[in-house]
Amino acid sequence: MLWLDDLDRFLLPGGLDQGMLSALLEQRVVVMATMRSEMYGNYSERALRGMDADMASVRRLGSRVLNLIEPLVLDRQWSETEMGRLRAHLANPNSDNRLTDAAHHHGVHGIAEYLAAGPKLLEEFLTTRRQPKGHPRGAALVQAAIDLARAGISTPLPAKTLLDLSTCYLSAGDASRLQAESPEQALVWATETQFGVAGMLVATDTTEAWRPFDYLVDAVASAIEATTIPDEVWEAAVTHANGGSELLPVGRSAFRFGRLVLAERCFSPLAARGNHVAMHDLEPFPSCC
Repeated sequence: MLWLDDLDRFLLPGGLDQGMLSALLEQRVVVMATMRSEMYGNYSERALRGMDADMASVRRLGSRVLNLIEPLVLDRQWSETEMGRLRAHLANPNSDNRLTDAAHHHGVHGIAEYLAAGPKLLEEFLTTRRQPKGHPRGAALVQAAIDLARAGISTPLPAKTLLDLSTCYLSAGDASRLQAESPEQALVWATETQFGVAGMLVATDTTEAWRPFDYLVDAVASAIEATTIPDEVWEAAVTHANGGSELLPVGRSAFRFGRLVLAERCFSPLAARGNHVAMHDLEPFPSCC
């Protein structure tokens, strides 16, 4: 069997053509391939008619190959039947922890996408800061978004907030490389869609506002040596949540991190407005007894 991942990479001049595919089939080779739907659409007759002549000529070679195959369309989101089988599997005490995490946190992304793209994005996030031509400012943007999420923020994060907080994560050793990476370039790198799934920062319905890819938040939060959250980020979390629905989760996150003064700052105004949950959370604080 021949497996071709991202088939469009092989539909170039000198790659897989009608003759090669026919020869493989004559040798009883089973040919299977994957291809994102957006790429598959680039080889349709409608798409070819809208291209310049040279590009259309190149793509037409691939179109002829695709006309010989039998496509099987897989939805990004799992069906209810598939999700039912997953739930049954997760009920097993020996179920895969990675599937458990994906089932709880995949969000708008398919579970398979979450499992496939998450580790790749995490690896790039962890290594790019150390590379000579890496993206220290971009990584700092992502770290700021991750830490705001760890602090209890789940609503969209303005790009300006992330840029302002990114300085908390930049060391003196990053100075020389920062000259080659503007804030605009850092944001482009952090938000660029990768692996056909998402960027490290995911777009939201709010213009110029982002949220971190959930896999990165989970991975950083569960690390044995999870990094501490800078004071500036805690203050930004309170400011972002002040008067809104996120004061309670920020306060609870602060309590878990041992930031008791900050937790009380979050719970007190809610309790004063009659929030019974906040009143309950304030009970351990001596000043409230």
